[in-house]
Amino acid sequence: MFGKSIKHELRATRRSLLPLLVSMLAVSLFIGLLFLADGFLFTNADTDSFAIFSSFFSAILILGLTALGVAVAIVSFIMIIRRFYTSFFTDEGYLTFTLPVSVNQHIMSKFTVAFLWQVASSIVALLCVVLIGVGALLGYGVADEFWVEMQEAFKGISFLFEDMVDMYGVGNVIFAVVLAVAQMILSLVASIFMLYLAISLACMIAKRHRVLCGVACYFVINMVFSSLTSLANSIADMVDWDYAFYVFMISMVVLTLIQILVSYIFTKWILTKKLNLD
Repeated sequence: MFGKSIKHELRATRRSLLPLLVSMLAVSLFIGLLFLADGFLFTNADTDSFAIFSSFFSAILILGLTALGVAVAIVSFIMIIRRFYTSFFTDEGYLTFTLPVSVNQHIMSKFTVAFLWQVASSIVALLCVVLIGVGALLGYGVADEFWVEMQEAFKGISFLFEDMVDMYGVGNVIFAVVLAVAQMILSLVASIFMLYLAISLACMIAKRHRVLCGVACYFVINMVFSSLTSLANSIADMVDWDYAFYVFMISMVVLTLIQILVSYIFTKWILTKKLNLD
């Protein structure tokens, strides 16, 4: 049933986000092709007017792409809130809790789909940058120069990595990279569960103006965990400078895990013991 719940969530959410993501890729591809055509075909002096038009048109498309990116961020944020709220705290909740699915599976199916859409949005944004960048680099004949610059940048990163290995050892450097990546992923997970907790608290506390109450709950929760982040900074400041980064990152990972666990436990408790349907 957990797999079926995920399939249902994907079907319910793809109608909102999938067209926006496809539109972003299409606009990015068009911008890239326009840069490519402008660079290859319209570089003569007789075509200055077209070049001006092309630049203006590209600027409009880039603004449109930026607007689409903002729309994806807003829609995904609203989707996370709306799907969780309507599934558990409206009339749909009566149907949701009659299904042979545990509360844990309900929460995790919502989270899994929300997390997948967040990752998909990030990948699409990266692909958009690549499509536009490749078109511009090839069109204006600066791909070779760009590659040379990238090689120099990679050499600089390589030298920095070697220096860090010499200073701290390869195991510690790899450990630091793993901690940084883990913290990025855990922060995304924590942000979703924080939203779930804020919605659940708002629906438990308020019968009216739940949206405003949810916003207030989110800010309060965020302030609490932000104060814990400041505590991690204070702990890192008290140790030797060579180990401050590791202490800070380990503290952040632990605090983020606590944030996820607390948000999940209280969300489940509200859905199990304090459910207040419309």
